[in-house]
Amino acid sequence: MKKDHNLRKFLLPLIALTMLFANPVSSLAQDQADNQNLVQIRLIAEQAEVSNGDEIWIGIEQSITPHWHTYWKNPGDSGTILKADWNLPKGAEISDIYWPTPKRLPYGPLMNYGYEDNVVLLQRLTLPKNIPAGAFELTADIELLVCKEECIPEYGTYTLTLNGTQSETENNSAFFDAALKKLPIDVSWPATFKQTDKSFKLNVTLPETIASDIKPETLAFYPAEWGLVENVKAQSALIDENALTFTQSKGERDYNELQSAAFILTYTNQEGRPNAYEITATATDAPVPIIEAQPITDMGITVLQALIYALIGGMVLNLMPCVFPVLSIKALGLVKIADKSTNLARLHGLTYTAGVILSFL
Repeated sequence: MKKDHNLRKFLLPLIALTMLFANPVSSLAQDQADNQNLVQIRLIAEQAEVSNGDEIWIGIEQSITPHWHTYWKNPGDSGTILKADWNLPKGAEISDIYWPTPKRLPYGPLMNYGYEDNVVLLQRLTLPKNIPAGAFELTADIELLVCKEECIPEYGTYTLTLNGTQSETENNSAFFDAALKKLPIDVSWPATFKQTDKSFKLNVTLPETIASDIKPETLAFYPAEWGLVENVKAQSALIDENALTFTQSKGERDYNELQSAAFILTYTNQEGRPNAYEITATATDAPVPIIEAQPITDMGITVLQALIYALIGGMVLNLMPCVFPVLSIKALGLVKIADKSTNLARLHGLTYTAGVILSFL
């Protein structure tokens, strides 16, 4: 089922690639100087003047041609996400992408999740303890899919210069403040999800201050995992005090694959301000492994064979250094007692034998 979904998911991009190869005017080797791209990419640093070991935000800004769109980390029914392959100084590290809150994008009979007009994808860059002296460059090979009625893949290599001649005059704090406000707020509200008949249900316990501030008709959720819901179907939301329940037609994914999943909840508050929160919900239908006891005859040996092996094991055990001397000491004790009283020796022997048999039983 997952393979079928992935095949459908990448069908449109493959068709677009075929169209590009058939068109001699198009080129797959594009760079940031190519103004014919439907998505203009710009790399921006939180601060252009950096020092050893600094941690800064890096933004990948997409300026998207009107009426076209790109995709969120869960593209929905079709599409592919943006991929950035960075070439960094030795010892530098960059985080996964922080994805802004998406919007629902109807696409024919499908429903996708993504972005229109302008969006900034953020990553956290950690510089090494010994950055290069003077100006140095970071480069990223970026590929994405942009769609309208058709889909077109775009590629490019983009450069960001740090500690350059214009570094001291650049202040991007306002730009990144705005970009960070578009990220969903990560919260730890109690949440569960499950499949019931043909439906998917997401249950969230909201803080009372949040629950009372929501306009219920504006509620929506976005699953970060593929296949949990039938994306094109309508969602319904119900708030009972601080208990929120979303219902939507279930998707094609096997829910047993997941112990937990991430979701973004969006709504407008009573003042008309949009809000977005990211939660992690636990699967209530998670399978519990059951270990069944097997009869001895199902283990590849018979009861008689098991008894023989047990006898051999007992003999080996009695030859161990911690056991064998005890047997000789007891035997010598019985001999000494027999010299004095046959009846007493017999009683000791029977008691010793009964103890051994009882221990084995």
